[in-house]
Amino acid sequence: MVNSSSIWTEAGTDDAYEWYRTHERFADLRAWMDKASYEEGLLHYLDGNFLDQLRNHDFFARLWELELAEWLWLTRLELIPTDGSGPDFCVMVDDKKVWIEAALVTPGDELTKIHESMLKSEGLSDYPKDQMTLRYSSSLYTKATKIKSNYIDRGVVSSEDIILIAISGFPPTGALSPDIEHFQRAVIPMGDPVIHFRTDGGALDPKIPRSTHTSMPTQEKSNGTTVLKQFLYPGDNFPFIDGVMFTEASNLQGLLGVSSSRFDESTNVPHIFPNFASLKAIPTELSDNFYLHKFTENPSLISVETIDPVKKLM
Repeated sequence: MVNSSSIWTEAGTDDAYEWYRTHERFADLRAWMDKASYEEGLLHYLDGNFLDQLRNHDFFARLWELELAEWLWLTRLELIPTDGSGPDFCVMVDDKKVWIEAALVTPGDELTKIHESMLKSEGLSDYPKDQMTLRYSSSLYTKATKIKSNYIDRGVVSSEDIILIAISGFPPTGALSPDIEHFQRAVIPMGDPVIHFRTDGGALDPKIPRSTHTSMPTQEKSNGTTVLKQFLYPGDNFPFIDGVMFTEASNLQGLLGVSSSRFDESTNVPHIFPNFASLKAIPTELSDNFYLHKFTENPSLISVETIDPVKKLM
């Protein structure tokens, strides 16, 4: 018997969609997507061409939108369909609009080639953390530019509204790591970790503040273009972006066939990072549902205060 309320009844031209549609081991993924789309009614909050795009063009990008829609729906805040007229999602909080634009990071040609070379190499290879960081940085800058030209300049989003970018790099390509470390390196001028020690073997004075990472305010693409790693701190380039939501989406990774002993609530539930340059606060009605990371001004260090979710959504 064919279930008429199923995404999977129609074949598609996207290779990833067909892979997960036809292989027996991904029944849980198919069941979750059908439940979210039809029982929870989340198709109502997605673009009208969502199913066509999912089946024929970009399966993982649409999957990220469905995952994000469910997280917003679980908050029980008022979710308003945007019908493609603005950013992907709109949540009403105390008569204030919170717009959320979804961004999915992919490895790109350069990182894919590096990954393929590492697989063929018989010796040790340098882990391409800077190239991964660059993918997150580039994706955020591209999205922020789009938001400015398509929505702010045209008056779709007002100066009173709150704007967030929701980003992840969960697709199981192997070339791009979805770990939060690479995201954090992309949005603040942070480089490699630093270890402090005394040459005489004595203990360090705990009262003296010390940097945890090297300073790395910029990165350079292979074509020589410089990309700033300051998207959220100090955040002056895009002050109209009020924050970024990030998640490793470990629940999705599991449904897609990835397993890890480190997966837990913190790798699943989204993390909100407010923009240090924004003059607007993230509404607590929204941030109470997710991890919140607040940058604290410090003349010598970048300090981040992390607040755990107040509410349990799952």
